Order: sequence, then C-alpha cells, then structure tokens
Amino acid sequence: GNKVNDNFFKFLGSLFGHSVIKECEERYRSDFLDLQKEIEVMKRKFGKGDYMYNSPPKFQIPYMYQTFIKEHHEMELKAIVANSEFSQDAFLSDNGKLKLSAKLIETLLFNPVVNCIKQETENVLHELRGQIQDIMMVGGFSESEFVYQTIKESFPRTKLLRANEAGLAVLKGAVLYGHSPGVISSRRCAFTYGVGLYRVFLKGHDPEDLKCKIQGEDNIPVFVKMVTVGDEVGIGETFDLDEEIFPVKKDAPQMSFKIYRSALDNPVYIDESSIQIGKLTVKNITSSVRISLCFGLTQITVMAVNTDTKENAIAELDLLGEL
Repeated sequence: GNKVNDNFFKFLGSLFGHSVIKECEERYRSDFLDLQKEIEVMKRKFGKGDYMYNSPPKFQIPYMYQTFIKEHHEMELKAIVANSEFSQDAFLSDNGKLKLSAKLIETLLFNPVVNCIKQETENVLHELRGQIQDIMMVGGFSESEFVYQTIKESFPRTKLLRANEAGLAVLKGAVLYGHSPGVISSRRCAFTYGVGLYRVFLKGHDPEDLKCKIQGEDNIPVFVKMVTVGDEVGIGETFDLDEEIFPVKKDAPQMSFKIYRSALDNPVYIDESSIQIGKLTVKNITSSVRISLCFGLTQITVMAVNTDTKENAIAELDLLGEL
C-alpha cells in the first residue's frame, strides 16, 4: 500500500519538480504527514465504477507547499498544472485542492502496484496447481476497494475473502503466534529446497556446460532435494538427506556446502533455476556426515551427525551472511 503513496508523490514531482517536492517533504514534515493521511483515505474509498469518475478524489495541497512551489517556479500552481502533460486529468482549484481523474489515479497510482500483486498471485496459483480454492486478503491495503475488486475480477475461480479489520490481521496473527506457537500446525513450502553437492560427471548423460574439475576429476553440481514446492510441513518436522556427505578433501575436519531453492518440482542440477539461499558449514567431521533440516518453524534449522561415531557434528547454517 505504501507504494501507492510513493506513486502519488512521484506524480507531484512530475507536476512541480521532484527536487521541489523532496524539499517540501523535508521542510514541512507535518504537512507531508497530512498528505499521507489524505492518501490513506483515498486508497480505502477509491474503487472501479462510474461513481468515482463523476466524483473525482481531491487532495488539499498544504499552504506551505503552495508557497514554496510558487516561489520556486515564479508561477501560480494553477497555471503549472494547466500547462502540464496531465492537464486533461488534473485540475487545481483556487483553494488549493488538487482534483485527479479516476483514470489517472487508476493508471499512475494503483495499477503499477496492483499488477505486481496479481502477478505474484498468479505465480503462486500456478506453482500449487489447483490446490488453492480460497484467497484471504489481509493487511491495510486489503481494505482498498480497488484492490479487492481487481483481484476478484482477475481470479473468478477462487473464493476471495477479506478479513475483518484486515489492517490489524497481520499484527494480531503475530501476537497470537508469539503467545501460542501451536496455533499454526503446518506450513506449505513456497519452493523446493535442497543442497548442492558434486558427483562424478557421466559423459553422454550430463550437460557439458555444467561440468567442472575437482581434484583432477570431472564432476557436476547436482540438486539433492529435501522438500518439494507445495509440500505441507508440520511444525518441527525434519527432513533427512538420503545421501552420506563426504568432504572434498579426505580427512578434512570441516566442509561447507550451499543450500538452494527452486521453483521446479524436481530440479536435477544446480543451474539458472536454482537460487542459493544460504551456506552450511559442518565442523568436527570424523569421516562423513548425514544432515537433517527442519523447515516447519519460522526459520530453517539444521543438524549433522557423523555416520561412523553417531555423534553430532557442529553445524552452522548462515542464511544472512555473504553467500
């Protein structure tokens, strides 16, 4: 929703000059906040239909903004708007109220934001392939009539629900989860997760462009899957990697490898479809290790066990540092 606010101030910048509007924002902070409040009201009320075209939204340009812009341009604001490229869709009254057509608001303020929401929703529906029948809208922007109507028209085969007090739904959910983590019994994986390992290159079977040399031998990076996109993962549920992992150098006391995600169901190689999300370092290795990852919590956790001694190795998962 804040992107709509940003688009409004970009529009003002196109009218009066971006540096001028930026200077007004810094100088007259209380006026800037008043404008933000007007935009919030508009976002909730603005919707599709003839009514909004017949009664265009109005925004009061603060007096100090008017004075500063007039002094900078040495021209009345009304004349600036009338001579701008938006003269057909914007009009400034004598009392400083800026009237915008519904067409302009829809095109410049809402569509760039709502189109991103539509695209992301389409991506999720495509990835989960018919597993979603309902869409629940939460967050302050969900209270926007334009957003609600657009999403409803774009996805007619799904039932669209809007939470009561949608603006507080996320906050209430976070507080509820903080007090009672058990209220969330499972999560669905947004991606396929796995680790990147190397195996011997099979000529005629593996792609040549991914071949690499490790200690003089031809190898290829492969995606070893642990969970698949769309899988339901219970709270605290762990997934074991089927393979024993050996360090590249024999008898090395530690090793590192990378954690990846992919939008594919069954990625085979580490290629352009794989995105690195972290690095796992295992220390105190005696020979080889088996690892387990837990995806059901608010963060991914890991455990490593030496295969010969059955003792835990030290496993450090870095999802924030340099990859």
